[in-house]
Amino acid sequence: MKRKRIVIFLVMLILNLNICFGQEYEEEFYRFLTKFKTDESFQHSRLRDSIEYSVNTDIILDENGNGHTEAILSVILKEQWKFDNLERRENTIQEVSVQNGEFNVSIFGTDNGLSLFYTFKLINGLWYLSSFADGSD
Repeated sequence: MKRKRIVIFLVMLILNLNICFGQEYEEEFYRFLTKFKTDESFQHSRLRDSIEYSVNTDIILDENGNGHTEAILSVILKEQWKFDNLERRENTIQEVSVQNGEFNVSIFGTDNGLSLFYTFKLINGLWYLSSFADGSD
C-alpha cells in the first residue's frame, strides 16, 4: 500500500513538472515596455532586421487650396535605428492599446504637435518593435 502511494506521488510529480516546464515562455508586455523605453542596448536588441516606418509629408495644397498630408512608407534597417527614449516626456499623453494581439503605444503632445506611434509584436515569446510612425506636425 505504501509503495503504491509512492508510485502515484512520483507519477503526479513527473506530470506536474512536464506541465510546468513544457509551457512556452511569454514575456509580459508592460515589464518589457518599461525596459524598452529607457535602455538603449535592450531597445536595440528588440528590433527586427528592418522596421516599417511611416512619416507624414508637409502640408500639400490641392487645386482648391485645401491642405492635406500624405504618409510616406519606408523601412529602417536595424543598424540605422537611433535610440528613442520613450520615457514620459513633458507635455505628453501616452496611450497603450491592444489590437489583433499587437500592442500599440501612442505618444501625443498636449501643445507641441508631437504624435508618435509604436507597434510591438510577440515573436517566439518575446516582444519586438515591428513598426513606427511619426505623425507629428
